[in-house]
Amino acid sequence: MKWLVGLIAACSLCLSVGAQSLVLNKTINLPEGVDDVDIDQFGNLYLIIDSEIRKLSNEGSFIASFADPSFGEINQIDVLNALNPLIYYSDFNQLRILDNRLNESQTLSMLNLGFNDPKFIAYSDQNRIWVYDQSADRLLQYSLETQQIVNRSPIISQLGLPEPEVAALNSGFNYSIIYIQNQGFISFDALGAKKEIIFEKDSLRSFDFDNRRWLSLSNKGLLKLYPIHSSKKVQSFIAPHPKADKILLRNLNVYFWEGNKLYQYHLE
Repeated sequence: MKWLVGLIAACSLCLSVGAQSLVLNKTINLPEGVDDVDIDQFGNLYLIIDSEIRKLSNEGSFIASFADPSFGEINQIDVLNALNPLIYYSDFNQLRILDNRLNESQTLSMLNLGFNDPKFIAYSDQNRIWVYDQSADRLLQYSLETQQIVNRSPIISQLGLPEPEVAALNSGFNYSIIYIQNQGFISFDALGAKKEIIFEKDSLRSFDFDNRRWLSLSNKGLLKLYPIHSSKKVQSFIAPHPKADKILLRNLNVYFWEGNKLYQYHLE
């Protein structure tokens, strides 16, 4: 396997699977101490460094920053709505919504909104958010405009997986995905109805979802790409960066965050 990885890396860093391939587009240098990375649909970068969030251009130039050290580290970030990035302080159950210059525009207490044990939060459509509440054991969709819960998923533990542990939540405008630790993915439609279960026994380093497809990176260095409408037609890739800290999928671009580098590949 080592000689195969080396051969592929030597061939212009192009990793082919069927009719598609990953081709290296550019490498972006990141500052030291980055705890998390996200990317909006315009290619802007968002870096979490301790209690600070920094917004950079797609070339790595500084645009804006926000920090509230009194609330400690930022635990989650979501930039599906690039005009209003969302950050979450899980220790305080507090949600902050910023503007596109990272000025604070709204502060929300998740407990005051009626969520007893919120674990994961992600943007949805029409100024709504999905929340995985552990005490309710389901996804709850909350409207920021009407300030009420508008949709609910089925109870996760009743969906056929043994002792499911929800380890991540990703959402787009029409679908949302949860990852069940060491078991696989469950997809839901825009109203929270279950679509399908995709079993994945490999231990995963990272996964991401862009509303049309999702991508996973296993600890074995294998990438898998699943179309949302026909997820059984999975494509497998040998990862160019098998030890990446995180992968991100934006349209036809795949990003690998590894240390102080962000590698952008194009899916062709």
